[in-house]
Amino acid sequence: MKRVVLASVCILSLLVLGDGFAQSKLGIGMNLGAQRIFGDRKSPSFAPAGEGVLSYRVAPFADLAIAVGYGMLKYVTPPGSGTTTTDMVNAELRGNLEVVSKGPFRPYLTVGVGLAHYKIREQTSRVSDGLFIGGGGFKFMVNPMFDIYASADYRFTTGDTFDSTVLEGKSKDGYLNLRTGVTYYLGGGRHAIPQIIADERAPFIELGDEPYAMDDDEAFDQQPVERTETKNMEEYVRLKSKVDQLVGNLDSHESEISDLQRKLTSRASRLGNLETKASQRQSVKLRSNSNMSSFADVYQEALTQFYNKNHSEAVSLFRLLLQQYPSHSLAGNCQFWLGQSLYTMDQYQEAIDEFFKVLSFDRSLKKDDALFYLGKVYLKLGSGERARESFARLMRDYPRSEYVSRAKNYVDKL
Repeated sequence: MKRVVLASVCILSLLVLGDGFAQSKLGIGMNLGAQRIFGDRKSPSFAPAGEGVLSYRVAPFADLAIAVGYGMLKYVTPPGSGTTTTDMVNAELRGNLEVVSKGPFRPYLTVGVGLAHYKIREQTSRVSDGLFIGGGGFKFMVNPMFDIYASADYRFTTGDTFDSTVLEGKSKDGYLNLRTGVTYYLGGGRHAIPQIIADERAPFIELGDEPYAMDDDEAFDQQPVERTETKNMEEYVRLKSKVDQLVGNLDSHESEISDLQRKLTSRASRLGNLETKASQRQSVKLRSNSNMSSFADVYQEALTQFYNKNHSEAVSLFRLLLQQYPSHSLAGNCQFWLGQSLYTMDQYQEAIDEFFKVLSFDRSLKKDDALFYLGKVYLKLGSGERARESFARLMRDYPRSEYVSRAKNYVDKL
């Protein structure tokens, strides 16, 4: 008996350790029921029995189970002696093959071997006997972690002393077993490695004073960037920590974000009004005595014309602003938008001249923008080396610019 149990435990342990608990395959359960002997002597009724079961799912449609149980058996003794009850300890290795392996209701077939250890009425010592098991049942999956099952099987003995030694040899013994029970499936993941799903870089539109102009190069920018797999868990932990910090910063600036959203709504309303005016106005003339407010109005008008793809009108307005206000704090911005308008009109050589002028301004927030679009213009003209120089200068002089990652992407592909 010890050898059978030990061999069964070893087989199941190898299967469990080999799989690494990748899924919820290991189950622990118990059942209760009744059993009735069929042998040389008639059995008057069923007797109670129960088992503890350890199962392991070896395939999507099959599992292997080790069961250890205790039960009673009743049989009729010779006339005048009445009914005898014997107790029995059993250890078994069973395989269950599901006829239907999907859905909550799953019928299955059972085959197995085992060992029974019991006491015979005519002897004072206990006897061990082998068992061959065949039968079936069904289980109902309440959820992925829990099922309820019922089974019926017949267990043949290898000997003929199950109910008596006196009648040995007349017929082989065996007993019918009826059980119902529950199984709880332990969660997997003891050796599971977290799966890190690399997200693809998605295109985005940044709200601000830079237009969204979709062209061939923008489509190139939006191509997904392949990312290499994480080398080790230390890198994963570092990235996870960085994400947590960013989430914390977002929470702390929630009020600021709400305020910016209100401002953006207000600006969107003003932009709508300007677009209406732009559709009705054919041209804008500046007076020599224009004051500060007229610069702001015309600057917004010029941007509106750009957004509406009236690039020729935008070029005229930005040139007039540069003539009237060469020292204005936003003159560098006007110079950049002038170059951007020419770039959009495919006038690449003139755009290069205007973008270089942006770099000559002492005060300008558009120098990194100008360097980035200089690189793009050179790519349009087929001058890869000059494009590389523009992108390299951008990454060197303005390492915190929003264009650095995109410039690096271009350089890597040159």
